[in-house]
Amino acid sequence: MSDNYAAANGGNVEGFRETVDMRIAEADHRVANSLSLVAAMLRIQREHNSDNAARMAILNAEAQVLGIAHLHAYLHSCGSGDGIDLADLFTELMPKIEGALGIRYRLAINTSRPLAVSERAARQLIMIINELAINARKYGHDGAAGGCIFIELDIEGEDHLRIRFADGGTGLPDGTDRGTANGLGLKIVHSLIHDLGGSLSTKTDLRPFITMMIPVDGLGPGSSPVQSKGH
Repeated sequence: MSDNYAAANGGNVEGFRETVDMRIAEADHRVANSLSLVAAMLRIQREHNSDNAARMAILNAEAQVLGIAHLHAYLHSCGSGDGIDLADLFTELMPKIEGALGIRYRLAINTSRPLAVSERAARQLIMIINELAINARKYGHDGAAGGCIFIELDIEGEDHLRIRFADGGTGLPDGTDRGTANGLGLKIVHSLIHDLGGSLSTKTDLRPFITMMIPVDGLGPGSSPVQSKGH
């Protein structure tokens, strides 16, 4: 469609694409600013609320809004014409998640293979980690700041991205199955993993951890969402 439009307007395809990229970047900037304002209002509400359960609920909403705001700010700063470098995405945004939640992180990127992902995939991956980090503070550390999470990225068998997320706290309450848990955050995680064509498994070793396996061919620029077959 863009090529046809450009052809009808002097044939300057590259010029047209540059204009579109500039407008998308401007939109990312405006969205980031607007969401940051929403997060600031939520923070004020949280700081003036004396009920611990309400404060935690507001913090969750604040962290979700900030996660998306930081992603849009990142997209504005780096552009995405040739895709977004996965290692750079996590390196830049994990400190933002740490700051929003008051929870420390350790990030290990165990592959030298560069992997470019689409904006859609970048958004989903960051939302997944953000939701897991929120749950880690809520369940693993009783809602208190200062806990720690661990994230490892590598390529498994050349065709799958493997993400391991470990919680340095106690994890979910005894008897809770992450696969069937009714919490909104975990439902969001399962939905996003499904949309990327991936799978999720859980295990408790030295600490509770989640392993996510996602096909690489569904992450790159130009890839399409996995079509749901219904339930």
